[in-house]
Amino acid sequence: MRERLRRPARTFPRVHTSGFETMLRWRRPAVQSLKSSGMTAIVGIQTSEGFAFGADGLTKNEHNQTICTETRKVFFASKLPDYNLAYAWCGHTGLNLQDGWFDFFETSAKVIEYLNTKDINGPSDRFFRVFSVLVRDHLVVRLGGITIPSQKFRLQSEVVACAAFMGYADGLPVAKKVFILHHNHQLEEPRLDDPTEFRFGVPLIMSGPDYLVHRDNEISRENAGSGVVTVEKCLKSFINMSRTESDPEYGGHIHIARITQNSKSWADDFAPMED
Repeated sequence: MRERLRRPARTFPRVHTSGFETMLRWRRPAVQSLKSSGMTAIVGIQTSEGFAFGADGLTKNEHNQTICTETRKVFFASKLPDYNLAYAWCGHTGLNLQDGWFDFFETSAKVIEYLNTKDINGPSDRFFRVFSVLVRDHLVVRLGGITIPSQKFRLQSEVVACAAFMGYADGLPVAKKVFILHHNHQLEEPRLDDPTEFRFGVPLIMSGPDYLVHRDNEISRENAGSGVVTVEKCLKSFINMSRTESDPEYGGHIHIARITQNSKSWADDFAPMED
């Protein structure tokens, strides 16, 4: 039997609140539409065979600005029976804090491992609500409060980081963004966003220069098939355009996941390099 979900305190997964209902009182802050482009190209599509969801592999190490081009950015999320998802982070995927590196990839993996042991059945967005709160809580613990040191980071927008999800939640197809936000370097409550562009058979740019897709006549609507070819074309379009820049933002090894209601796997020839 799964333990009833509670919010963790300073050490994971100990608790200090009255329970899951605390999270359900969370509300979306009144902010304008957010843009999550930057540092990662993330594209997905739903077709008759399920979802194809992919990302580029270019990562710039914020410690010393070196470039790693074979980095895995897409991960499979959740072993819960009602959730079959893949996700990727964009924005500042890590923060170099005074006590060391805070990694959103590593943190989200711990959060999802924790959630896999909890009972989160209910509305289809419940998983994302709880996920967003727990990731933010971990960052607050590492910061020792809600202030992100302004002398160490130049946050050019209100988005610190964004996790883009695609797949199935409560048996329904879903595309969801989870935003970790700040205002004047003060962390705010996280926000969930349902991309309005999410439509069957149409590639959805979760992160990246979406105007490039409309300029590429080779990328078109795909209702049948796995969607892998469409996602590959989108990502290659971003990478090719980025190569003309002095400081490329996209590149590296493309990796693409395939998600159905009952399975998750890597598309042929598009597994992460380290796998």
